[in-house]
Amino acid sequence: MLSENSLKEKIISDQFVLGTFVEMTGAEVVDLLGKSGFDFAIIDLEHGPYWIEKMVELVRACGATGITPICRIPIPEINLPLITKCLEVGTQGIMIPQIRTAKEAKQVVETVREYKEREQAKDEILITLIIEDKEAVANFRDIIRVKGVDALLMGPGDLSYSLGHPGEMNHPEVTDTFRRLIKEASEKGMTAGMYVESVQEAEEWLKQGAKFLVYGLDTQIFRVVLTQIRESVDRLR
Repeated sequence: MLSENSLKEKIISDQFVLGTFVEMTGAEVVDLLGKSGFDFAIIDLEHGPYWIEKMVELVRACGATGITPICRIPIPEINLPLITKCLEVGTQGIMIPQIRTAKEAKQVVETVREYKEREQAKDEILITLIIEDKEAVANFRDIIRVKGVDALLMGPGDLSYSLGHPGEMNHPEVTDTFRRLIKEASEKGMTAGMYVESVQEAEEWLKQGAKFLVYGLDTQIFRVVLTQIRESVDRLR
């Protein structure tokens, strides 16, 4: 039985939430995120070096520190058996990248619904879809109508490639597209989020109506902080 999902409660009540991608394999990083006030940790099964046993360890560590675990499922295709496996080990959220159509969104919702019915689980599972392809942009109005989806995360990295501006996450066409989508989602009562890599970007997208912020990834945050310490100490000499 799933425990209470504080992240989903915050999203339902239209509160701002903050999390990051986790790629380090030690459970200590999840503990640090929780103690630092982060709301969720995304266990990255798409790019991170994880296998089922390690995922279980991280999910349990999230429970111990009070931070909500979300599993990002690998693509190229929606891995429905892996979604079920993640739910079986206790993850409280599923994040699906590269969603392009409402049909794909419905597949995810249906898989989670079947699991909840089979396990008699409460409605505590958060479903987040990542919008990061021009086909998803074209189908956005249909996607946000899919009942059971809790949040949409905008992915500027992949969308920059899809729109023909590889790596230019702040290209005007990319940012203008996401501004429009966030506004449209908000008007329909759907929580919209953004991947950011700086406090300045976070401030900008909060002003645009994003409520679900993913701030970089753990290794990136660690490197930035270490670099800042090194540079600050060097200036003392």
